[in-house]
Amino acid sequence: MIRDPSSTPSVTVADDGRREALFVDLERLAHGWRPDAATLAAAPLIDRWSIVNFPGTTELAMQGTVTGHPRLHDGPVTTSPIYAADFYVGWIRTQGRFYRLGRRDVVAQQSRGLR
Repeated sequence: MIRDPSSTPSVTVADDGRREALFVDLERLAHGWRPDAATLAAAPLIDRWSIVNFPGTTELAMQGTVTGHPRLHDGPVTTSPIYAADFYVGWIRTQGRFYRLGRRDVVAQQSRGLR
């Protein structure tokens, strides 16, 4: 799954280099590149995750328990909107960064009517 950020009005990534990094990553992903082991090893881990709507929007995000985030304390989070994902390999690309995926929170997904 790769989403075009130019078609989404809620691209609110601060102009601190993260917006440019998002566009670069999405362009690379669209041409077949996938994050390598080093990229994923440096990414925060989100465990016990479930897919949710980003607050106030219909855009998809994730809730879960994060560890290793450079700006947030370890604990519960809702990510920024998801722009790319590979659930088989176990990563997502949000507005701000890549995340490695740990265990899915099946109970939370089922309570929302998702499988």
